[in-house]
Amino acid sequence: MITLPKQCVMLSTVKRMAELGGIMTEKKQDLELMQGYIEEYLFVGKYLNEFASGPASDYGMSFDQWLILTEIAQAETLLSVMDLADMHRVTRSAISRQVAGLLKQDYVYEEDDMADRRHKTLHLTPKGSEIEVKLWDVAQDRFKGWLDVFGRGKFQETLDFIREFEEKIVQRDRWGSRIKKSHDN
Repeated sequence: MITLPKQCVMLSTVKRMAELGGIMTEKKQDLELMQGYIEEYLFVGKYLNEFASGPASDYGMSFDQWLILTEIAQAETLLSVMDLADMHRVTRSAISRQVAGLLKQDYVYEEDDMADRRHKTLHLTPKGSEIEVKLWDVAQDRFKGWLDVFGRGKFQETLDFIREFEEKIVQRDRWGSRIKKSHDN
C-alpha cells in the first residue's frame, strides 16, 4: 500500500476545495467526508495493522498466520487448508502460503485423513500451541484496553456498521464481486 505524507493528502484536499469555491456545497461536504475517510484509512489503518501483526511478528509470523493457529486450536473439528480458505474468504493457494510458513517454523503439522489420503488435516505442534496461547493472551489484554476506553456498546455499534457496510457495499461493489469471484474459483 502506498501512503502519502499527511501534508500531501491535506494539500490535495485544499486544492480540490478551492476548485469548488468557498461556499459549503453538498459536493464540498461530500469531498471533505471522503477525504476524512481516506486520511483515517491511511493513518488509523496502519495502527490497526500494527495492533494485529505486532505481537505475532515477534514469533516470525503474520497476523493471518496467528489467526490460523488460533482457529486450529479452537476448532471443534479437524481443519484442512480448504476449510481455512473458506473461513478466511480467500483462495486455497493464499491459505497454503500462510500454512507453509507455519509448517516451516514447526508451529503446525499436517496429517493424512484416513478416509481420504488426499485430504490433510492441520494440527498444532507443542511449540505452536504454546505460542498461540501467549499471543491469544496478549490480544485479549490489548483488546480489553480498547474496551476500557470506548466501552462494549461503542464497539458493538462499530462492528454492526462494518457488517452493514460489508453487506450493502462490499458485496454489491464490482471490486467486492471480483474478490468473491477469485475466492470461488
